[in-house]
Order: sequence, then structure tokens, then C-alpha cells
Amino acid sequence: MDHIPRLSEVVYVGLCRKIGAPTEVAMRRDIMDMEEMINKHLYMHIGGWMNSGSYREGFRFASSDVDIMFWSWNHKLITDISQLRVYDPSAYEIILMEDSDTPPGFVTLRLLTPQNSRLILSLVPFKDGVFISSSLWREDYFQTLINNEYFQQTNITIHGPCSSGFVGDLEFDHAVCFASIFWPKISGGWVDRCQRHTWPPIPVLEKILRNGCHCVPIGSKIESTSYELECRLSFSQAEKQLVCTMNHTQFLCYGLLKIFLKEVSY
Repeated sequence: MDHIPRLSEVVYVGLCRKIGAPTEVAMRRDIMDMEEMINKHLYMHIGGWMNSGSYREGFRFASSDVDIMFWSWNHKLITDISQLRVYDPSAYEIILMEDSDTPPGFVTLRLLTPQNSRLILSLVPFKDGVFISSSLWREDYFQTLINNEYFQQTNITIHGPCSSGFVGDLEFDHAVCFASIFWPKISGGWVDRCQRHTWPPIPVLEKILRNGCHCVPIGSKIESTSYELECRLSFSQAEKQLVCTMNHTQFLCYGLLKIFLKEVSY
């Protein structure tokens, strides 16, 4: 068994070469932080902007792509009708997240305020209200991108909730979304488990809860009367915070799982 410590050291060094040494990963994240900060100022008058996915976490695999999420400041997403008082209905379009008739992890989005923006292109009447159609919303954003000069040579296609394409050799996924500063009730069980097992650390958990979540335009694979209205909850901000709490050995193990999933299993 004397060879095991030596073998572990070799595996660690090999993974650092494949995934990145601690300083390399830190530098990648710092660069992404700076890019995000600059772009937030550039797009401040339009909406919010966030990098997500493997590239944001610090990986640079051949299969890694750039995931970008974008949302408008004009739309305010709430998880409970009591939160309506937080926003001025005359200044914002307020959207209520409902999960009573959807599979776990998916919601429908009901518009609570008058229809006075391009969002009207994605609205459909359903039961006793007006809801956002995820397929119409996704298609509308896709058309916006292909009409943009920057993306006209990138052969964009719709993939899941994203508009996907290539800039040179780099693949990108653009996802339009709604942002909420509120944590959804459906994920309360995860918060309980975190508090029970004391991971992530309490300050990190509190930051995750303050940052809320997003909704992206893709339904579940379960056919239902509300299938076209379903949107998926996205916890990309939380995932980024969790990955950043890992030490480098944990990060390498996480990367190894990604290698098995994305490169070995294909």
C-alpha cells in the first residue's frame, strides 16, 4: 500500500495539468469577474447580465462553452403574491411564479400588471389569467439575436432554453431569463439540508438566498395542458457560489466528474 500516496500525488499533478493549477483557476475567475463588471456597466441601461456554466467556474475544457444569461430590469419576478408590495406596479411589469400544477423545478409565469412592452409578444391567455409562453418568449429572443449584426455570421440555433452558436472556435449559449431577488419556496428543502450539514458556510448560504434565482424559457418533458407555459428554475448564481467555496482538491474532483460526463461518456 506504500504506492498509494505516490499514486495520489501523480493523479493530483495530472489533474492540475488537465484542469488547471490553483493560480490558473483563480486568474481565470478574476478575468471573468472583471469582464462581468465591465459588461454590467455597459448594459446597465438595458438589463442584467451574467456569465454562468463551466467557463465561469474556471474550467477550460474543449467542451466548455460560454454561457450568458440576460434579463430586463423592467420585469420583476416574485414568488408569492404578498411580495407585490415590494415594487411599484406603474413602473414595472410584475410576474408571479406559480408552481402548483407543474413538475418539480418548473413554474408558470403569470403577468400581474398591464401589458405595455414587447413582452406582449410572448403572452397567452390561460385559465383565469395571462401567462408567458416559454416557446414564444424563447423564439422572440432568438429573432432579436439573429437580427443583430454581431450574431449574423454565427449560425445561431435554438438549443434548449438557449440561442447557441460559435464565435470562431468558441461555442456560446445565450439565454434570456427573468431574475428574482426572492428564493422560491419549492427549494426550501435544499436550504434546510444546507443548514443541517453546515455546508456551504452560513455567510455563503445567506448570499445565495439574497441573490435569488432565475427562470429560463424551457418546459419539462412531461406533456400537460400547461407544457408550453412552463419555465425552468435556474440556480446558476448559487452554483457559482458553491463551486467557489470548494478547495482545489474538491474542484479537481468536480472537474473529473465533468470530464467523465462530457468527454469520456460521448
